[in-house]
Amino acid sequence: MIKRDIICNINIKRRWFLIPLRTDPIEETAEYKTAIRQINQKLSAYAEELERGSRGFGNNRAFWNKKKELLAECGVDWKTPKEMNKGVHFD
Repeated sequence: MIKRDIICNINIKRRWFLIPLRTDPIEETAEYKTAIRQINQKLSAYAEELERGSRGFGNNRAFWNKKKELLAECGVDWKTPKEMNKGVHFD
């Protein structure tokens, strides 16, 4: 699924383009929405921890990996934006 309101800058041969990012279709399911409500508090605490530690680059990947781990504990096989957008580099 491509969400038009989620875009990123892409640099191709020194030219910048805005492209829509793909998201995991599972995000539209009731199973996912229920799991997100269950893990929201843990996920928010982890985001604050990352922000305090401020490792700089890579925080989004650490956050996505934690989200994937917590969703897996709820039985949801969620794919991160990195997994859904091969060839796109996230900071």
